[in-house]
Amino acid sequence: APNAFSPNGDLQNDTWSVILEGVSSDNFHLVIYDRTGRLVWQTNDPLATWDGTFNGVPLETDFCFWKASLVNEVGMPWESSGLITIIR
Repeated sequence: APNAFSPNGDLQNDTWSVILEGVSSDNFHLVIYDRTGRLVWQTNDPLATWDGTFNGVPLETDFCFWKASLVNEVGMPWESSGLITIIR
């Protein structure tokens, strides 16, 4: 997953997503928290992208924490997490 993006409307790196292939929405969950621990976005769609907003309001330049979990094609659970820097 990329560790930064710039949702500033210039059509370059305006959204963020975890890059996965062959994952179904039945086995996927992604959450994003701001630096205070507030849940700002979540999805079960492995193809969904986040635009750097919370309830439609753009978040300021800062970092957020993400965590993805899934069950792979052979039934094994997998988790990954990291930081995302929002650059405005």
